[in-house]
Amino acid sequence: GIAKAWHIFPKKGKYTVRITGTAEPNNVLASTMIDIKTLGYWKRIRNNLKQSDTKISIIVVLITVASGFSLLYFKNTFWGSYQDYLSALLWGSIGSQGLKYVVNIVKKVTPTG
Repeated sequence: GIAKAWHIFPKKGKYTVRITGTAEPNNVLASTMIDIKTLGYWKRIRNNLKQSDTKISIIVVLITVASGFSLLYFKNTFWGSYQDYLSALLWGSIGSQGLKYVVNIVKKVTPTG
């Protein structure tokens, strides 16, 4: 039979591919140079998500602050108790935990490479 293998390359460029017969890296049966001109579908998605991570974080912070002010600060005419500050702290932590949860889901559903 014919042996098949696949690999997700981390970026575009030229790579040397070697086929070895054993676990010894010096026992090369065949070798060739390949030129990766485009990234795979999932790698492009992961790269795009990494680039937009900062933008997503800023949006999450803005939404968290705006909704926290509207629900916690503006409703309370006497702001400043320890309970108010604790409520604000807990409210703010929800946004960051939600973002981490979404990022972990994306990492699990896209192949690594």
